[in-house]
Formats: sequence, structure tokens, C-alpha cells
Amino acid sequence: MTGEFNLPENYWNNIQVNSKDVENLHTYLFERETPLTTHDLAFEFIEARVRAEQASKENGKSAEAKKFLPKEKYAVGDDLVFPAVGWKHGKVKTVRAGVNPSFQNFDVLVVEMDDQSERLFAAGLEQHRLNDVPIATSESSESNANAILKEHGYVIEKALESALNNDDGLVKIAGRWFPRALLVDVNQGQLNLVEAALDMASGEPLPTEALMKDIELPAGVNPKLAEFSLNYALQNDSRFDEVGAAGQVLWCLHRLEPEFVRDVPPQLRYIEIPHDREDMMVAMATLEAQLDDELTPHDEDNQEDISS
Repeated sequence: MTGEFNLPENYWNNIQVNSKDVENLHTYLFERETPLTTHDLAFEFIEARVRAEQASKENGKSAEAKKFLPKEKYAVGDDLVFPAVGWKHGKVKTVRAGVNPSFQNFDVLVVEMDDQSERLFAAGLEQHRLNDVPIATSESSESNANAILKEHGYVIEKALESALNNDDGLVKIAGRWFPRALLVDVNQGQLNLVEAALDMASGEPLPTEALMKDIELPAGVNPKLAEFSLNYALQNDSRFDEVGAAGQVLWCLHRLEPEFVRDVPPQLRYIEIPHDREDMMVAMATLEAQLDDELTPHDEDNQEDISS
């Protein structure tokens, strides 16, 4: 049985996203050429982190000691690491000839482990399944990433959101991220055509896919990337307003919107009442979190996200 690689217990709860992580996600998005959600990127982030930490641990152990393989010969005093038992470290205390009718010419090692316990290992065995270095399959890697994401997804995605929001090289539209450098250029003439299409709709909001039919974007561009680029251009043009519900992107012209849409009706305008949030009861704070509307305090400003 191969050893299982384990990270420290609180590794994911205390995760910090560094510049190398963000650079890796840039590369991942470049290769995919498809805008992805934070959840999608979290999956790649986890897999990359596990690979990096495992490689670091293996390289570190290899520098300090020999990797134990049953086919090799060892001497008293050899420092060994054992991949099959979680890369634990030990030193060979004694070596004696093994006695087993099924095998010939093998050694029995008595190894003192780091925790002062002693364990026996057979060496000099040419035929043994642990002689073959295990190769992690994509299936097992995917399974581990899914399990980690299920248990620690909220913390990981929150840390990623913070790091990605601080990266000027990435753009977030409708809950999806993409490198700014790869956006398809949408010129003023194309935006004017979109305005004309929305004008003809007489104020009815239209989805981005419908608007793309009225403009010509470069041939051969990934449709999802083209849609993302158009959304980004429309978001940065004051003529257009995104009015879709959560998970749906719909565009309308500001000037064609009803007055009660453009401006908050008087009866719905918020008038702040000075108060100390420390005095709020737990039930009140819980209710506020459940409402989670535009007046709910948030740790981060997500103004770039036009639709979550």
C-alpha cells in the first residue's frame, strides 16, 4: 500500500494565496481560453497546491535521506525515508539475514523511527510491488480536490476572491474571471450597434448572446470569451445597464429604463440610523446575514462583479 500524503490539519483553514498561486491561475486561464468562476479556479488552486507541497516534501526528504526501496541494500546507520508509511524518517539500527523459504538472499532491517519506535523492513528483494514508484492518477487527484473543496471551499474561495480582486491583470464579469490581456477588442462602432439593437427592443432587456448577433467579432474566437469581452465593454459604457437576476446577464439602455428603475423610489430609500453594531443580538446579526442585500456590510467591495 502506498503512503498517503497529508497536509497539516489546519492547512486549508489558514490558507494564504500568494503571487505564485495567482500566476499559476493566470497560466491556467490562458491555456483554457475560457472565463471561469472562483469555484472552478479553486479546484485548480487546490490541485496545484497539493502537487507543490508534495514535491517540496519529497525533495526535502530526498535531500536528507535515502528513499527506501525493498530492492536496495542498506547498512547500519543509513538514514531512510519510507514513502509507503507517509514519508516517515528512520535510521537503520541493525541488519540481519532474512529467513523465509519463499525468498532467497534478503535482509531484515531493524529501523529506529523518529518517534523512537522500532520497525522491521525487508530489503534486497528484487520482486516487490513497492519497488515501483507509485504514480498518482488524475482520478485520485480529482477525488482529493473535490473532498477538500467540499470541506474547506468557503475559506478557500474567499481567500482566492481577495487575491484575484487585487490583481489588475484579471477581470471579473458575471462571476467569472479572465486575463485582461486576452479580452477581445470591442470598438465604439460595435457598441453603437448594440445601442441600436436595444433601442429597437423598446426598453426590453436582452441577453448578451442576442446582442452578439448584431455585431461582428473576430472569427474563430471562443464564443464564451467573445461574450465575456462584450459584457466587459458594456459594463464600462455608461449607456448600458445590466439588469439581470442572479446568474443571468441582461442588458438595457439607461435612458429607456422606467424612472423607478433608474432611481430608487422615495419609500425605498435607505436613511441610515446611527447605531452600534456591537449591541446587535445574535438573532439580529443572523437575520441580517440571511437577507444579504445591497445594504448588508461586506468585507470587500465587489463593484467589478456585475452579476453574481
